[in-house]
Amino acid sequence: MPVLYSLTLRRSYTRSRPRKSNSAIKFVLFFLIASISFNGSFAQEVSKEEQARKEADQKRQEAVLLDAKLKANPNIKSKARVATDKQTTVKLSGEEEKQLMLQKEAEETAKIAAEKKSISLPGVEYKLITTGNEVGYVVTNARKEIFRQTITLTGTIYQKQVVAEKEAIYAANTLTRNTTYPVDALKSEIKSLSIQAT
Repeated sequence: MPVLYSLTLRRSYTRSRPRKSNSAIKFVLFFLIASISFNGSFAQEVSKEEQARKEADQKRQEAVLLDAKLKANPNIKSKARVATDKQTTVKLSGEEEKQLMLQKEAEETAKIAAEKKSISLPGVEYKLITTGNEVGYVVTNARKEIFRQTITLTGTIYQKQVVAEKEAIYAANTLTRNTTYPVDALKSEIKSLSIQAT
């Protein structure tokens, strides 16, 4: 009777090839990588030189064309002088550069400050005021208070704000049309309108 051994106990009896040293393969691969990188860097340097030559040739050709144009049309010569005079740069000393930079920074900060200021134009404006549970509005003309009213409605703050906005718009529109409108008449008019709305 043959005896069967389990696979877990069995060892692999296949012959493995004797391992050769991989150092030769590693050396060849390293040499290939080094030569490729050297060729790439050398090619970039050559292309930069070629590009510089091409740019120089192009500038020469442009100069020849410009010279031909100037010979053909002498009026362009004076325009070209003006353009080159404008393009010349002035070299400043260190202190002058600092002063120029400080001046530019001051101008920029002044612009920013002017933008931040919310200068209201003279005219009738309204503003809602909510403090705690009280809601009111103020109508002003050229930053001078003309009319102030608090809302005596029972309800949520949102409902009070809606009513206050409606009344403020009505008051501002009325006072825009006639800035000398009597305040007492305006109050009674707003009160009668709020009664009609409810």
